[in-house]
Amino acid sequence: MASPILVYGREGCAMCHHFMQACKKAGLAAQLISIDSDAGSEQMFSKARAAGILGPGGSIGLPVVEAYGSVMLRPSIEKIKKLRKVQGLPPPQRAAAGGGSSGPRQDAALLFKTIDRNDDGVLSHDEISNALSDLGYTDDEITSLVLALDTDSDGVVGREEFEKGWLHFKLYQKFGKGKGSQPTIVLQALDELNNARRNPQAYAASLKPMLTQFEGKRFHRAGRITLLTQEGKAAVQEAIVFLEKQKSLPPLTLSPGLSYAALDLLQDHGPQGKTGHTGSDGSDPFQRMSRYGQWGGTAGENCAYGGQSGKEHVDQLIVDDGVASRGHRTNIFNPKFLVVGIAVGGHTAYGTACIQDFAHTYREADSDAPVPPDMPVETDAPSREQAAAAAAIQRKHRSNAAKEVAEGMRQDKQILSNGQGAVVEAEGAITPELEAAMGELPDDYKKSIKQGLADGLTCRITTVTKGSVMTIKVKLWGARCTMNMEMRITRG
Repeated sequence: MASPILVYGREGCAMCHHFMQACKKAGLAAQLISIDSDAGSEQMFSKARAAGILGPGGSIGLPVVEAYGSVMLRPSIEKIKKLRKVQGLPPPQRAAAGGGSSGPRQDAALLFKTIDRNDDGVLSHDEISNALSDLGYTDDEITSLVLALDTDSDGVVGREEFEKGWLHFKLYQKFGKGKGSQPTIVLQALDELNNARRNPQAYAASLKPMLTQFEGKRFHRAGRITLLTQEGKAAVQEAIVFLEKQKSLPPLTLSPGLSYAALDLLQDHGPQGKTGHTGSDGSDPFQRMSRYGQWGGTAGENCAYGGQSGKEHVDQLIVDDGVASRGHRTNIFNPKFLVVGIAVGGHTAYGTACIQDFAHTYREADSDAPVPPDMPVETDAPSREQAAAAAAIQRKHRSNAAKEVAEGMRQDKQILSNGQGAVVEAEGAITPELEAAMGELPDDYKKSIKQGLADGLTCRITTVTKGSVMTIKVKLWGARCTMNMEMRITRG
């Protein structure tokens, strides 16, 4: 008998769960080894290092799979089957589908196994709630259905209860329609991004009610903590003017691979209450995007915090309060961006975070991978302690800006001394040298730079060319903020 496939990952990792389910469907015996334990983590990194699949700075994505003498990063099931064949082993036997023709009851039995993540033979209310929310059920619908399914009120739903409820409430109709549907808040954010791109004038109208919620720079929200903004209603008014003049753009397509790249940052920063675009492993957005596929043309990343719906996250990024260059808004309305990945989940300081990774094109490493589910989010409003923690993080983030600028200047000098690129800087006004360095940038980026300089900011553009890839880094900074933009262009 063949040894089981060893899958190094985490229970909460959607990509790991997808791979385990794919193995099960293909009849391949697989064992998940948690890297949350020291032993599991040491095993994974030791084997990954020996196989030469570690990324920059020793980083690596999940899952790492050991099968039939090979250690691989996110292999396809077809690759696993080929390795099995090389070993002279017989083809795997697919799991039985229950015999006979498929129908609602058979579908219910299969779905029960899928929802029962811990294989204990019963469904907890949380397991059912997560499955239903991923298919677009509202909180009220979920509560009613969970209570109705749990006919004996013992706190769990058995197989027979689930199958009877499946038929009685015609849940199969909802699950059938929802096949392939995306997580609720992720889908909301995608819809709002595309609403803004397709019809910016209508989106401008949706922002106008926000103007009545300001008292100076304080933004009041019913039943929630008041936000202290940097610009007050002026930023919202400016966003409305922009949207009313903005041309319609094609909608963005949701990418699973880019969504996993966004999820990597969310799962890294969320538990630590961090902000920004650099991962704890030193990774930048472009390295994370490259873990799950190949991006082409140009790419960028947005991070929003504290929203309770997809629209709140997108509103925040379009208004872009306190960001002189309006760089987040520029990403949303960049005509070269055609695909996006989105991850939404909890954040210990701000309550929630929404990460958006954009690209012109993206070739998925795993075309069968689903978009990852929303991560757990606390339903209660942030406490005073959370609000204080958020304010402390903001202060720390701003105080680090000067250090980042100094470090950037040191790196730029190193680039120049090595003859790898060019650095151009200007303050308060555009120069011919800066104008030339802006040549490859999108028009929206150029507009943001010119506006930032007019506002008294300093701009530095660093261009580095390695082989066929040219990286252009733009930094705008001044009294109010520091803004970073980065674009990569692949030639030939």
